[in-house]
Amino acid sequence: MSEPQVVSTPRPDIDIRQDVYNLIQHYPPLAADQHQIHVLVTDGVVTVAGHVKSQPSRRYLLDAIPKLAGVKTVNGTALYDEDALRREIGKVTPTGVQVNVRYGSVILTGTLPPDMTEDLFAQLTSIPGVEKVVTKF
Repeated sequence: MSEPQVVSTPRPDIDIRQDVYNLIQHYPPLAADQHQIHVLVTDGVVTVAGHVKSQPSRRYLLDAIPKLAGVKTVNGTALYDEDALRREIGKVTPTGVQVNVRYGSVILTGTLPPDMTEDLFAQLTSIPGVEKVVTKF
């Protein structure tokens, strides 16, 4: 006698997407970032993109999503946190320039050496996650 087969029905992508947004809305640090996070679900594959304030928030979200019913894999390579962006930007920013990051916008203040303007902008805009550079010199 054979065992009865269990046929699993894939979970609708729209339901998985809603569960991801529920995770975001019910975790206070991410709730403030919710308008900067974009979620796409295709056949159980969740792609998360955008910006969050902190590395722990990013890690929480990317660790929690695979635990949701119906999720096959998660792609978070286009989800950036301000902590990591600030570190990457700091590697190319000269002394005397202060950096603030807000959801992919880089705000530079302080004193910039005159010969570095174009080179610095090119370096900053090539960093993944940097959306735009604003100066307030």
